[in-house]
Amino acid sequence: MSYFRIRSKLPLEIRIYEVDHPATQAWKLERLAEAPIALPPWLVFVPADFERDDVGEKLLAAGFQQNSPAFFTWLGVVPYLTQDAIGRTLDYISSIQNSEVVFDYMEPPEAFSAELRQIEKTRAEQLEKIGERSDSRFEPAAMAAILRSHGFCAIEDINFQQIASRFGPAVQGLAPGHAGLHVVHAKH
Repeated sequence: MSYFRIRSKLPLEIRIYEVDHPATQAWKLERLAEAPIALPPWLVFVPADFERDDVGEKLLAAGFQQNSPAFFTWLGVVPYLTQDAIGRTLDYISSIQNSEVVFDYMEPPEAFSAELRQIEKTRAEQLEKIGERSDSRFEPAAMAAILRSHGFCAIEDINFQQIASRFGPAVQGLAPGHAGLHVVHAKH
């Protein structure tokens, strides 16, 4: 499941906007209602399709204040988007002064060992069976160039080995197929 969370500090409050595909978000809301779990007043669900919708317009309609610093958590999304959708979203994030973003991406399979390429091929086939796709892969230098072209600086990009070293037991459940995974933190 992919989603996009934004934490925006307003004068005395923090709001979290969860942006996700409309169908996925509807499913989440149904599960919460069945639980039943009360939704906090500072949590705002924003249905949006990153490929088709203007995320900025959707957020504004939901009450997001673009004139305040914001932190965007964009985990589990980028590999499933086209490069155009990624670029439009980065443009929007960078339009907000003092914004930051954390997201993950995958390297191209050519960077993997033969064993990991086979794991990745099997994973891609499984995704295809459920109607998902993994559209975008990036070399680390190319990702840094994309971020700089969108006005981001202070870019930290850590790979799977660095993630495992830094976070140890917290990520031991990650499969070897995640070896091409990177997590990026960038500031605008």
